[in-house]
Amino acid sequence: MMLPTDLALKTDPGFLPHVEKYAKSQDEFFKDFSVAFAKLIALGCPDEAKVESTEESDASRAFREMAMHGNLIRMKEIEGSPDPNAPEVFTNRTALHKASYFGHDHVVEYVLGCGGNVSATDVEGDTPLHDAVRLGHVKCTELLLNAGAKSNVKNNKGETPLSLAKAMESQGCIDAINKKKGLLGMCV
Repeated sequence: MMLPTDLALKTDPGFLPHVEKYAKSQDEFFKDFSVAFAKLIALGCPDEAKVESTEESDASRAFREMAMHGNLIRMKEIEGSPDPNAPEVFTNRTALHKASYFGHDHVVEYVLGCGGNVSATDVEGDTPLHDAVRLGHVKCTELLLNAGAKSNVKNNKGETPLSLAKAMESQGCIDAINKKKGLLGMCV
């Protein structure tokens, strides 16, 4: 099976001379590639495509990593001052996102105690509560709700934690959200 781009190399009159040249000599290919690659490196990329350098401390990175693995003992041993809300580059996921996703309720509780932000959103618009209910982690759901997480926040797909809990048929998470809503209604 050939991709359309592969077919174009053999059928497009603009590409065909290059294909024939490189088929005859691998050295020619590497020579041309070297020139093209050097030019790309020299030109760089437009400012809007550049990723800002986020100087993150090793402590914050390790904190988030240990949260993902549920290793509370190692989290407490981290030297320095880890930021519990330091987002991961490219995904913007925090330690609370990772612990909630994997159902590490003991870590969720600890991160919340360290100032973890229940409203933090990742690049998909998901909060830690979205992650907890997506995988049916009832205890994490309860901890996040008790810390002030909102069940009506929409992610980029328009999903709320409650709609996700319903879609996943996670009755425990649905009950936790409805219970919290009921308590809030009584306070109004």
